Amino acid sequence: IDSHGFRSCSVQSTLKEKQMVKLVNIIFCVLFIILNGNLIYYLRTMSSREHARAMMQLRQSTQEEINEKNATIAQITQEIERLKRELVSKPTCEASPSSPSGGPPSPSSDPFVSLEFFPALVGPYLPDRNDKSLVLIPVGEKSKPLIDKIVVKFGTEHFTYMFFVYDDSDWKEFSWQTKVHWIRSYRQVKFWYLKRFVSPAIAKAYAYIWIIDDDVDVDLIDPHGFIQIMQEHNLDVAQPSIATGYKFSHFFTVERKGTHAGRFTNFVEIGPLLVFTSAAYICVHDLIPRDMSAGWGLDLVWRDYCKFKNMAIIDRYPMKHVSTKSLVDMAEKGNGVDFYAGAWAEEGELLKRHSNLEVIDSTKM
Repeated sequence: IDSHGFRSCSVQSTLKEKQMVKLVNIIFCVLFIILNGNLIYYLRTMSSREHARAMMQLRQSTQEEINEKNATIAQITQEIERLKRELVSKPTCEASPSSPSGGPPSPSSDPFVSLEFFPALVGPYLPDRNDKSLVLIPVGEKSKPLIDKIVVKFGTEHFTYMFFVYDDSDWKEFSWQTKVHWIRSYRQVKFWYLKRFVSPAIAKAYAYIWIIDDDVDVDLIDPHGFIQIMQEHNLDVAQPSIATGYKFSHFFTVERKGTHAGRFTNFVEIGPLLVFTSAAYICVHDLIPRDMSAGWGLDLVWRDYCKFKNMAIIDRYPMKHVSTKSLVDMAEKGNGVDFYAGAWAEEGELLKRHSNLEVIDSTKM
């Protein structure tokens, strides 16, 4: 083969090689596109599967957390039920739920204190109520006639009532029952209620705070006249004298006939009826120990503790102390203790706690 033919053959081979390379490139590109599409589809599929798997794990984890919380709630509920069963056997503080009709709570074996939340009529945020008095009375079945007389005589225009029900009594027969704020807590005594339910914030909304036992007959008392005397003489605390022929603890509190309105004194009893200015009550509230019930001894030291300037016994409007002792009987029956022994013990602890205060010796007056 001559040199020319060789060269011609070489050119043809080169052309064929170029065509083959071009063809291979085309095939490679096609394969790349196909494979790349499959890869994207594969990746998308894997991503969806991973997402589904992750969501499944999240659901399982969430369900496990929910199951754990439900188990915890069940344990807490069981513990609450156990505590309820324990408290049912203890007579220290039984109560009933509030009546939906607005009256007193209905009798129940529920061992927890229940109360009707105060509506807008009670509270320190209504300045127009500051001309009113707040009347606080522990009440029971036996005291219904006397309590009815108080509400009817005092009225509801200038007096707001908060009654502490210490027994199973139901008060729905009275037309005024929806206008009273009711708290039921079994077998407790006056100052136990006051410390817990009549805070200084509530007292600030009123000009005067009346604290009355449920064995007081107010037949001889003019509540507006009584307040007028307190205002005229700038009294911090006052009590009516005891009408002649009725139960008294201190002889000097017995009614003294005459034209005078009353007597200044350095001692006013804790009951059966006394009236504070709201400022005086707030100070006394601070003095009351949380574990106190009867309140004995408070009247021996509150003059010095609160620096009262004017105290008085009002003779113009004496009270009849019927002395039914219904609250005392209920307290002794429920707690199984001697009420008077407990009251003396409370007084001793109070005087020991405030040994720096001047103590009034009421036996020498």
